[in-house]
Amino acid sequence: MPTISSMTLPRPDDFQEFESMTLAALAQRWRSPNLQKNGRPGQKQSGVDIYGADEIGRPVAIQCKNFAQAPKLALVASEIANAEHYKGKLNTLFIATSADHDAKIQQEVRLLSEKRVAADKFAVAMIFWDEIVEGLALNLQLMRNFYPQIHLPPPRRSIANACSHRLSSVITGLFCGTTSSCSTANSAGWHRKIPTSSRSFCASSSGACFSCSTRQTGQ
Repeated sequence: MPTISSMTLPRPDDFQEFESMTLAALAQRWRSPNLQKNGRPGQKQSGVDIYGADEIGRPVAIQCKNFAQAPKLALVASEIANAEHYKGKLNTLFIATSADHDAKIQQEVRLLSEKRVAADKFAVAMIFWDEIVEGLALNLQLMRNFYPQIHLPPPRRSIANACSHRLSSVITGLFCGTTSSCSTANSAGWHRKIPTSSRSFCASSSGACFSCSTRQTGQ
């Protein structure tokens, strides 16, 4: 059965939208909420569109290229030269593109990166379109934000959230929510109901309150 990440989605025409999609996708994929854009269009960015930490906390940078075809090695080398002027620690420079995977440029970049790492310089790697889509697919709301025209199933409530909701209902059932006549209400304004024989009475941390007119609430 086809998955969301395997869908053929239209690629953005606007480079700023592609940057936003790349940022959102990698923040999900790496679980890195601190990824952010580097400045704004027109400002000097030193070859870095997005920066932050990857999934294991390494400082990384991303240069976005909204190209139909995979970039050539000469362009990658040019962006590396720009990133050499980036102020701050940098472990890896990623070139993110809206193009499909290309074995030739992947091999060229991989070999270049190995030489750079051996020379104690930051590594270089490629990120392609399908990896960006996979990142967006981790959060259906993000997918809806970028592709509102595509009908997606509503998000399913997780088992943890369902259990939390059930626990909340149980706790609410143990309390009445009024303080109108109970002089021993706690600071939150709730009264615990303690079954005594066949009846329930309000109680606080200081003891039972037998004058609460709402003791039968929730029975």
